[in-house]
Amino acid sequence: MLVKAITPSNAAIFPEYIIPSIEHLVRDPEASVRSIYAQCMAPFADTALRYLEMGQALKAHGAFKLSADAQEYDEAQVEVRPVLIRLLPMPYPILQISYDASLQYLQESIEDQLSTLLVDPSPVVKRAVLHNISSLCIFLGRQKTNDVLLSHMITYMNHRDWLLRYAFFESVVDVAACVGGRSLEEYILPLMIQALSGKARLGKGFRLI
Repeated sequence: MLVKAITPSNAAIFPEYIIPSIEHLVRDPEASVRSIYAQCMAPFADTALRYLEMGQALKAHGAFKLSADAQEYDEAQVEVRPVLIRLLPMPYPILQISYDASLQYLQESIEDQLSTLLVDPSPVVKRAVLHNISSLCIFLGRQKTNDVLLSHMITYMNHRDWLLRYAFFESVVDVAACVGGRSLEEYILPLMIQALSGKARLGKGFRLI
């Protein structure tokens, strides 16, 4: 996070080295480790995105020179699927893929880890994911926030841990601002009212326990 400028040699350090090296932490046997890692997801995603943008700036200003073969490859891979990036040999780092494809790869990498943390058996880890949730919403975008974050978060209203329910109500405002008014009116508010009223039947809604 302290780095203000990068060189072409470390422009792809997140997708090629950091993410593969630390993704196992979401399944660490110690809940305290998973919790701390969950709290770091937002700044981790922001920093990975900043590195991607700095790398693209290097490419745009000609600081990162592509070979003729790489340029032809880059032009042909505008619609490349992110999964292919994992298969690229070292002469074709992620910097040589289009910005949109690189961003999608980063989003899906973070999304995979968030999906695991959001259903963690420990409520402490679940609460940690909600820390600085607004940054994660911005990073993922509206659709992924709705599909990934909100779909899991909404179940927290039915959790026995009151601190997790409290954390949900504190963070849902930022999530609602990202997903928009329609999701708020048609999805979030009705379920919140059900949960707060305590009238929802088990199996057909959400209720406080």
